[in-house]
Amino acid sequence: MELTGKIAVVMPAQSGVSQSTGNAWKSQEYVIDYFWWPNQTQASKIVMRVFGEERIKQFNLQQNDEVKIRFHAEAHEYNGRWFNEIRIDNVEFVGASINKNRTSSSEEAPANTENTTQTSQPLQNKKPDGDNDDLPF
Repeated sequence: MELTGKIAVVMPAQSGVSQSTGNAWKSQEYVIDYFWWPNQTQASKIVMRVFGEERIKQFNLQQNDEVKIRFHAEAHEYNGRWFNEIRIDNVEFVGASINKNRTSSSEEAPANTENTTQTSQPLQNKKPDGDNDDLPF
């Protein structure tokens, strides 16, 4: 699934260690404003998560970035209740966000960013060991 919107809020990153595997994990949530109906006058909001430190760094999402997001939804059971989680799979920067310097301090900025679209390359669709069994979402 895809949607186009603007990053409204960048939540603090969360991290921990899986109780079942002992592996470290990191995730970060983002609130995105988007219009799902053509004549909608007020933006809807949706919370989406990026899982994995590599992806958080790769996407480098900042407040007010205009983005086209490819995502998937999953449901998880925790203590007899079910929770939805929406995970970001890929990000394409649109509008004014295209020309932002999206490189880290160890990389050089591209020489010419005119008329180009920066698209994050999807990482392998690999789930962490234990599939986050101990997380409440």
